[in-house]
Amino acid sequence: YRAGVLETSPHGTSVLVLTATDRDSGLYGTVGFEINEPTSTQEHFSIDSITGQVTTRDVFVNRVGTMYVTDVTVSDNERSSPSNSLTTNLTITVITDSYLVISVIQCGPVEVVSILDQLIASYETVTHSMITVYDVTPHVYGNVIDLTKTDMHIFAVRSGGLVPQSDLVKLLDENIELLRSVTTCDIQSVSEKTP
Repeated sequence: YRAGVLETSPHGTSVLVLTATDRDSGLYGTVGFEINEPTSTQEHFSIDSITGQVTTRDVFVNRVGTMYVTDVTVSDNERSSPSNSLTTNLTITVITDSYLVISVIQCGPVEVVSILDQLIASYETVTHSMITVYDVTPHVYGNVIDLTKTDMHIFAVRSGGLVPQSDLVKLLDENIELLRSVTTCDIQSVSEKTP
């Protein structure tokens, strides 16, 4: 799982919701979530053990580019066996609007969410970066909401840190035909997000 949190987010802001299912039913069919070490991640984020909702426990002013990486253990109520749990990685990056890029996609939000993994993989291929989707919303222009298009708000991270907005837009624009060829939804445009 990857997510972003704005540096101006107040304490208690929802970052993302982790999901898991168990094939069992009844009492043993429910799952629980727990953030593992490092302690620094636990100081800044909490997870609801039942819903999987990750929220902030801190504010992040002047921490842009900081990445909090931890493992989350998901287990069912039948804790007697280690095979009843799994561990997944969680990375949360502190960002500002100035790093967000909007990719307008010629499909509704529900369809975009259904092909999100494919879109992320293609964006990562052309940018050589780790792409994180911050938000997926119906397309907005002026005061009009267009439910047939989607604004996918993304940011990118490389080993040197957050990729500047203008660099990410340039990389995506240069490869827009390739991006269009790998998805059933047409990628209409890429632009910098303005506050």
